[in-house]
Amino acid sequence: MISIIIPTHNRIKMLLKVLDAFENQEAIEQTYEIIVVADSCSDDTVNVIEANKLKFSYDIKLVEHNYGSAAVSRNLGAKQAIGDLLVFIDDDVVPERNFLSAHLQNQNENTVVLGYSKPVLPKTPSLWQYRARRWWEDRFFEMNQPGHRFNFKDFFSGNFSISASQFNLIGGFDESLKRLEDYEFGLRLIKNGIHFAFSTEAVGLHYETNDLRQWLDRLRHDGEANYKMATVHPELKTTLFSETLNLPGVYKTIQNQTKSLAFRKNYFADKIESILYQFVLILEKMRLRGIWEKIVGALMEYNFWRGVANEVSSKNEFSNLMNEVNSQILISDDLPQIEFTDLFADSFQNDISEEANSKGLQITYYGKTICSFAPTPGSESLQNHHIVPMLYSKLKNIFSPELAISMINEKRMLVN
Repeated sequence: MISIIIPTHNRIKMLLKVLDAFENQEAIEQTYEIIVVADSCSDDTVNVIEANKLKFSYDIKLVEHNYGSAAVSRNLGAKQAIGDLLVFIDDDVVPERNFLSAHLQNQNENTVVLGYSKPVLPKTPSLWQYRARRWWEDRFFEMNQPGHRFNFKDFFSGNFSISASQFNLIGGFDESLKRLEDYEFGLRLIKNGIHFAFSTEAVGLHYETNDLRQWLDRLRHDGEANYKMATVHPELKTTLFSETLNLPGVYKTIQNQTKSLAFRKNYFADKIESILYQFVLILEKMRLRGIWEKIVGALMEYNFWRGVANEVSSKNEFSNLMNEVNSQILISDDLPQIEFTDLFADSFQNDISEEANSKGLQITYYGKTICSFAPTPGSESLQNHHIVPMLYSKLKNIFSPELAISMINEKRMLVN
């Protein structure tokens, strides 16, 4: 039995398209139910779903609440589920015919499957929507690369499947977070040794309709969530605030000024933000993309740090956090090393892996460094299937593609 959980908020027209798409899934052996979790809906969502329950061949359960929280919605849906496999999908993601079969085919023990939410632009997209689509596609492209090392920021809750037992073991989503609850959930999955698998076949068409103003508001919640996560998971401080590091000259100055303005938390600062936002709308109509990009970048910075400022008790408190972040060493001068010829020995994972995850790792070839892996908190444990693609990329530049493959295959590793 499969339980499909759909959180929704005032999107009844799109929700009906999602439900219709599940009616037209290609045949699978298992039956499935759908749990619609209506959060603070002021449109006709509840009445329409109740009136159309019998229209579909699968069972529909309707759950209502008014918490204004995606985390609460998903947790409530999971509590109502009777399936062994939970499939979560957002109300603006329309599954293609092989959506469920692809999730099932990629499910393995101790694995969570991340589906491909393909961005679909509206008929007259804004510059922001073009930018958002590029961001999404870049992320999915990276996740699909051979040897990709998954981290907590790869976990998106709009299209994924997980066994009910694993979901309950992890404890569901953190309901204290208004945003990035999926990142925090992904972190706990990784910490519990649950593997990520990305499926390009588990396609849902993502009809993103949010505008720039809504995304800027989300960024404030992102700032709040980042600070909360940094306090609960201190090992992530550098990862969460890495954009504060190593910015060149003028950009560092602009960021510091924007940050300072955000921490004032007064009418004057918010008024400037409001004026710049209106100016951006004018630039949008004029298609002056270069200036538009710069001002949007500043607005994003301001709203993110405004969210952080909402969570800290004082600017000094945040300064102390940033000092800790800047004092952390991303790549040590004395990384653990392993010789290429020893890389595939049975003892490698047991003897090196733990140290490599905390300190990083250098791969050498007769004493010469071939490639390095920085310590990446919040990432899955470093394994050979992460190392081999980068190793191949480096070796083929030193020798040749044919010789690189031969060298690796001699060590009983197949490069795909």
